[in-house]
Amino acid sequence: MGADFISIVLVGPLKLSLSKALRRKAEKKMEKLSSVVCRLKFLQETLEISDPTTSQWAQNELEELIKDNLKPHEEIEDVLWAVAYKDNPGKFIDELFEAWDGTRDNAWRIDPTDKKRKIWTAGDMTWGDEPDGFGYQTMKHAEAAGLLDLFGIE
Repeated sequence: MGADFISIVLVGPLKLSLSKALRRKAEKKMEKLSSVVCRLKFLQETLEISDPTTSQWAQNELEELIKDNLKPHEEIEDVLWAVAYKDNPGKFIDELFEAWDGTRDNAWRIDPTDKKRKIWTAGDMTWGDEPDGFGYQTMKHAEAAGLLDLFGIE
């Protein structure tokens, strides 16, 4: 047994651009995700302390909320980070731009097939847990929030 290298690889524009309209659209996505996560947390807590009738209601609403707002592979824990940006969704957008420009835990190169795009990666050696570096976590969270498509990142 040994460590594994876990990484994320993305392709997108050399420089991200952000008009006021695009920033507002991204912030709205973050606001929606934050409110969904707050509701998810409330329902989880309700399930832990409620009577059988309330539990069934909370379980049904929780399942519906997950189906309507999370991607099939996501767990509630994958989006709980969004609560930290509830009062300032623009902060996460700024962090996304910072990570895309390059930070200590990621690297990028110009895409050899398209000089206007870059190939971006972040990752780390791990013993089963996922990397906790700023670039990796920021892009993972941006993907969960549906922001990568918005900025032309695949």
